[in-house]
Amino acid sequence: MVDMPAAEAERQLALRIASECIADVPVIVLGSGASCAYGIRGMLQLSEYLVEHVAPEHKDIECWEAFKAELAGHSDLEEALHKVAINDRLHRQIVGLTRRMILEDERLIYDKLVIGEIDLSLSRLFRHLFQSTHKVLHVVTTNYDRLVEYAACHAKFRCNTGFTDGALRHFHCQKSEISHYTRPANFRCVDIWKVHGSIDWFQNATTTPLGLLDYATPPETFSPLIVTPGVAKYSRTHQEPFRSVITFADGALSSARGFLCVGYGFSDDHIEPKLIQRSNDMRPPIAILARTLRPGAKKFLSEQMHSKVVAFEKDGNGTRAFTERHKDGVLFQGEELWSLEGLLLKLGIQQR
Repeated sequence: MVDMPAAEAERQLALRIASECIADVPVIVLGSGASCAYGIRGMLQLSEYLVEHVAPEHKDIECWEAFKAELAGHSDLEEALHKVAINDRLHRQIVGLTRRMILEDERLIYDKLVIGEIDLSLSRLFRHLFQSTHKVLHVVTTNYDRLVEYAACHAKFRCNTGFTDGALRHFHCQKSEISHYTRPANFRCVDIWKVHGSIDWFQNATTTPLGLLDYATPPETFSPLIVTPGVAKYSRTHQEPFRSVITFADGALSSARGFLCVGYGFSDDHIEPKLIQRSNDMRPPIAILARTLRPGAKKFLSEQMHSKVVAFEKDGNGTRAFTERHKDGVLFQGEELWSLEGLLLKLGIQQR
């Protein structure tokens, strides 16, 4: 049992580490939890959506039933896709339906953003971070949705995902410092490295990757460029645009002054190696925000915890903060510091 003065000291320490992390203009690492907070359905809901909507051909029924049985046996979506060899026909349906589900959710968020019904906490964070001399912020994400892009644009900053501007966006994958974004001398840009793709990226066998408008009807030969969980993601990410995007993500992670991880489960081989290497080499400040700290995050904390690391997790109607000095955590009663919105409010980072 921690006495009250000691507990208050630990709470202040946790907040100081988080504040210093943000002050250092960290690389922002986003996982599905960051989008779930606004209504983008996660992996469990995606599993249910796929079971409801996939329509296997007769010759694929046995394979699909085996996949559903694996899900029913308490495997999550990624485990099921590892254990059951899904053929190309089923995989195309899974990719298309994944895009459709996220697009349904995203449109609702976009409409609310346009009419001012909601504001994205990332917009507030970007505005705060750009009060520094930094002209470029780096976001690395496994998410397919475009909430980061919306947040940057809503905050009146440019964003760069490796594609050109316009209605028909071509893949060029340059950092914003060397792209067409640099023309205005006072530009501010968010480089967004989407290591698993995006719902508006497409490609066929003969063209370079393209970014298409949502209402476009892609030809049947075009496939969405999103990498679903399972064995296929490792082979797909060796191809463009993923190879270049991951290279730039690696560069951002390897040179990071700190890491702000929001809703990220620490379970992706395209992010962890460089993040862990940077943590080992430089011991930068790291702040982790999660509704629930997943096993990968707990493993990271057990192996990488040092004096500049703090993790915030939901605990009842409050937040439990973990630091090197207090590995069992200290409670912030009635405060939602596990969410980016709640943490920014606590730190006095207000809307502008």
